[in-house]
Amino acid sequence: MKTSLFPLSHHCWRGGNDVAGNCANINKPIGAGVLMFTIKDVWTCARLDVFDLTFEYSDETLNILNVSAMDLPRPGLLRRIVAYFFHLFGHLIRLGRLQGPEVPAGSAVFWVASKNERECLLPVQAATPGGVLLDVSCGTTGGLSMALAHILSLPFLVLIAWRFLWATPYQRRAIRTVGDHHWLCFGLFLVACGWFRSRRPGLFVVSNHIFPQHRTLLAAARQVRIPTAYLQHACITQHVPALITDFALLDGEVPFRKLVKDKGSNTQTYLIGTPKFDAFSHRVPGSGQRGWLGICVNGADPFERVAQLVRILRECFPDLPMVIRLHNADPRVNQFQELASRYGATFSDARKSSPFEFLAEMRCIIAGHSSILFEAALMNVIPIHYDFPRLQLDWYGFLEQGLMKGFSDPEDLCRHLQDCLAHPGDARVKVKLFSAAIGTAEEGRSGALAGQILSFLARGRFPEGLPGWVTSTTLPEVVVDPTPQLGA
Repeated sequence: MKTSLFPLSHHCWRGGNDVAGNCANINKPIGAGVLMFTIKDVWTCARLDVFDLTFEYSDETLNILNVSAMDLPRPGLLRRIVAYFFHLFGHLIRLGRLQGPEVPAGSAVFWVASKNERECLLPVQAATPGGVLLDVSCGTTGGLSMALAHILSLPFLVLIAWRFLWATPYQRRAIRTVGDHHWLCFGLFLVACGWFRSRRPGLFVVSNHIFPQHRTLLAAARQVRIPTAYLQHACITQHVPALITDFALLDGEVPFRKLVKDKGSNTQTYLIGTPKFDAFSHRVPGSGQRGWLGICVNGADPFERVAQLVRILRECFPDLPMVIRLHNADPRVNQFQELASRYGATFSDARKSSPFEFLAEMRCIIAGHSSILFEAALMNVIPIHYDFPRLQLDWYGFLEQGLMKGFSDPEDLCRHLQDCLAHPGDARVKVKLFSAAIGTAEEGRSGALAGQILSFLARGRFPEGLPGWVTSTTLPEVVVDPTPQLGA
């Protein structure tokens, strides 16, 4: 298990391609794919650990069913079966309108399933020669038929029922809540095996390794021996599983330890900084030069606790302009729009502006268990953690690493905020542990570096010109090592 140091002296290739990588300008129709899975694939499929593939929902240590209960569907086995057929018919209706770019053999394919993943991978795909971005949320799957995946999964319902009987109580609850994800894994694995054989991409890249769809596609790529890579799109919690990709491009040392070193993963890792920050690196002024206070909310934050904090903040800081920003997946838009109006705050819609566009106007933000606190520190915006759900967790390790201070009492937070506004300091002092490029000559060029690395890997070669390697047990000591060919 080795990882490359961030190559501070390395000249990065700057380039792009003709694939724009968004939903608006990809309009070439693609066929439904070819049934190229084998008997061996079917045997492997029947033996899949469906609870590992659905780790995000099925793992009790991650505890997503309790932490993000408001973001999840109402539980019920019949509801999940109905939801499954609803999605099946939806994909059948759209079957003739499948769109997406061609996937040339040997290309680097970037798989996206959410707005946050797209914001992470788009700048890297643009810097990867021949890179192809497939966004399943827009129906651009490059010919990988989700309708066929649903159909092929139908016979496997009996396996889901059998495993439900022998599951732990938490796993049974997961099936009751998102069992349609469990069910789809089988057919998606078979279709993906055929899709990988027919397209033969040089590299398959994801930025999420716990969501069922991504883990199933990675399992299929491994079955067909397609190299895989993970590019970090958000901060990492302590309870995520080890990486299962061949390669990883991580922001910095903290995610490396959580995903690779401490988990005993064999993933070859490169520390590159934070690509989605590149476009905003020139907009980082000295702290205290902006005036807005942002309150960032996600589905794990109880409305009553947020409303209490907003009320007390307005009482303590009557003239401080405030913005309430709701996570793009949180459905409580009307509630928080009304709350913002009640206390003279502005409402920010995360579906319409990126985190960095929002942070460019902020002086300080308050958030619960959210990656936006790290992104604020990148922008030299004062981050303050507030434990809205009273979980008493350091979800991302921000408090442990001293990146910010945390509170669960609104009065204590107000006293700390008063001190921060009077003496803002430098919010980026500790952020380098989370993003390796900060404070170096390569800051703002992480996407170009990532594109260069991935283009090498898609051609079956290790990147050339990197200054050295560090083993997982001696980080950050440099150990010079040759760069062999893949498969050598």
